[in-house]
Amino acid sequence: KKATMADSAGILSVLFPSVLVLLTYLILFEAMRGVYVDFFAPRQARNRDVAAAPYSSLFGWIWGVWKVTDEELAQKSGFESVVYLRFMLMAAHISALQAFFGLIILVPLYSKGEDQDPGFEGLTLSNVGQSSPLLWGPAVMMWPFTLLALLLITYNYRKIIDLRHEAMKRAGNSSYTITITKIPAEYDSEDKILNFLKIFFPNEIAYVSPVFDLSELEDLTSELQQESIKLLQAETTASKTGKPVVEKLGCWGLVGEEVDGVRHHRTRVIEIKQQIRKFVSSHSAPFCHSAFVVFKTVTSATKAAGSILTDGEEWEIENATKPKDILWDNLSSNLTEANKNIRIYVTNTALFGLIVFWAIPVALGGALADVHQLGNDYSVFKPLASLPPAAIGIIEGFGPSLWRVILMILLVPILRKLLHYTGILKGSDLEKQFFSTFYLFLLVNIYFVTLISTSVFSVITEAIANPLKIFQLFGEQVPLVAVQMIQYMLMQGLIFGSQKILRINGFWKYLLFTKLARSDYERGQALDPGNFRYGVYLAFGLLIWTITWCYATVAPLILPFSFVYFIVDYFVNKYAFIQVHTTSFESYGTFWPYMIRYAMNGMVMGQVVLMAIIGLRFGYMQQVLLFPLPVMTYLYSNHLFATLGNIMGDSSMTLYNANNID
Repeated sequence: KKATMADSAGILSVLFPSVLVLLTYLILFEAMRGVYVDFFAPRQARNRDVAAAPYSSLFGWIWGVWKVTDEELAQKSGFESVVYLRFMLMAAHISALQAFFGLIILVPLYSKGEDQDPGFEGLTLSNVGQSSPLLWGPAVMMWPFTLLALLLITYNYRKIIDLRHEAMKRAGNSSYTITITKIPAEYDSEDKILNFLKIFFPNEIAYVSPVFDLSELEDLTSELQQESIKLLQAETTASKTGKPVVEKLGCWGLVGEEVDGVRHHRTRVIEIKQQIRKFVSSHSAPFCHSAFVVFKTVTSATKAAGSILTDGEEWEIENATKPKDILWDNLSSNLTEANKNIRIYVTNTALFGLIVFWAIPVALGGALADVHQLGNDYSVFKPLASLPPAAIGIIEGFGPSLWRVILMILLVPILRKLLHYTGILKGSDLEKQFFSTFYLFLLVNIYFVTLISTSVFSVITEAIANPLKIFQLFGEQVPLVAVQMIQYMLMQGLIFGSQKILRINGFWKYLLFTKLARSDYERGQALDPGNFRYGVYLAFGLLIWTITWCYATVAPLILPFSFVYFIVDYFVNKYAFIQVHTTSFESYGTFWPYMIRYAMNGMVMGQVVLMAIIGLRFGYMQQVLLFPLPVMTYLYSNHLFATLGNIMGDSSMTLYNANNID
């Protein structure tokens, strides 16, 4: 049975609750942001010069964050925040323009198709008959959609380059520093490295800091920190009560020998400090074949970053990044190239297996889209099928999308651990790898698995019975998968994405631990918002971008929902960048060409999908019209990457800027 009004009801069953949840978030945020300033605006609470002025009026934060320019944002929150928000706003602009033309041209066109059906199907390409002249509509409209997007992408590309040039004029501490890796073992001290480098950079180096494996020292200092906190807690309790604090040394302090807490922790602090002194005096940490070299001027550091150093083997040199961007455990692991290659092979194998494995529960979750069919096929689900129609509508609307969102959230820490295992040295490189890998997972499991499990499985029986109608059946069913894509957009954007404005998970911890905290350190830990999950949110945004292109002319009703997703994401995350988070890395925009290339590949995928659907409807002449589009988009993507992308890809500071800074 074709889905008609049921599809419209399925969208509404998710739309109204999603909007209600979003409004609830905004009202709660508005009510609490003035009370819990140190949680909802921690950067402002720490330093009023860092963030924008307080937004005192009702919902004044929306206008407040909108007024912050890209230049101001780059200075306050790092250039990566500009890259992220520029893409989201660009995507919102493109979706809005496409929605305007799609709703006034394509929707009326589709409504004149085979069935005069007021439901969702009657407003999509599914309503256009085989070999119908109406197939020219989406084929022609894809051209202005593509040209408009290419124009805006190029414009934003150039704006990002201009902003990057301005950002590179400001020197941070890392601008004076380079990182050298693959240093031979015989250069295992500051003096040895410095004497070698003086040959190439006489009177230009301030100092050299070799990297040693200090994992043992890190464990000791971590233990010292914990014991110091426990000592402070015990002393505070003893001071308030006037009695000795009795603690048990067993599991979680519930069992074991009883001791005086203050005396015990004070003794442990002294013992650990002695162990640290012994470790430091012994100089026993192994050399990691790496070093940081600080120069006296930015110009010297910039020249050195482009130099080639060899002493039997070539030393690898690059501009230093922020200290918190360095993955110190990987830097100190001292992996050989062979070990790294083995780890990369193991990780790639695990990722491939994970893609296949994760597709199974995603596909099974799609069965919730038809509760009655599920009850007929499996007796265990019959009670579910006997629920009231309203309850079944909510399950069918929320069930599949909610299941997919949860599965993808569970996947995030697994992917991050696997990629970290490969030995990547910088957090920015890890974030790039994570972004592309997670996007691939989302594309396979959210789009392709849903497309196959929904469209193919729903018509397979009828296709077997009527093999001559197989193209017509698939051509009708594929556009209707847009219903589940809209439901997913609403769920991901309005319920899960927008909750970042409240940070629900962090808020209850904040309330709990600020009450229990007995030291400034613990209060600081409770207030710490953590790093912005750059790769996660960017991968979700790019997935929505790709889905939008796959259905922009096939089911144009998806376009307003796409616009809502991007504009909500823009405002919520712009507030987060200004008032809450700081980026953990600074690549001065090298993420942009990397991301845009994926975005343009998403455009190509959407154009090919349209060609395939029109081919299923026997629109061969329309396919001829569409054929140049993916070729043109792909070639233009390569052109942008080879020209403007090369400018962005080089994160080093120009000598002109370096001289001006010096």
